[in-house]
Amino acid sequence: GVGEAAQWGLLPQQESVGSSNRRLPGRVLLCRGEGEEFTTVGKQSGQEIVPYQAKSGEELFILQTGHRDAGEVFLTEQHHNRTWTWIYRLAGWFPVLLGLCCLSSLLELVLDLYPSVRSVVTLGMTSSPSQSPSPSP
Repeated sequence: GVGEAAQWGLLPQQESVGSSNRRLPGRVLLCRGEGEEFTTVGKQSGQEIVPYQAKSGEELFILQTGHRDAGEVFLTEQHHNRTWTWIYRLAGWFPVLLGLCCLSSLLELVLDLYPSVRSVVTLGMTSSPSQSPSPSP
């Protein structure tokens, strides 16, 4: 199995990683097995690596190919998170624009069916000519 062929080892130093307001004990494990190297961040439990349970309740488990130190692992994960956040934000614009188009079509239909509603809505949109006071002699 993978556990038998793999050799586990901690990187030379145990680092503290995280933002300034929250620090996590960083354990970066390196595994070599059958010619491949990969780095994982988690908690070693016997022969297995399980997700690390942070104080905030979140689970931390990262697996990346190659030999990396803790700073590289977390920098790469931060980059991936930022990229996916922007992908989700941009993808979210499509349903918003679709909803606005449907809403504008519905509003146009209501205004065509009910002229009294149209006059009330257009009252706020039209501008009346401003009346300037006549100059006094």
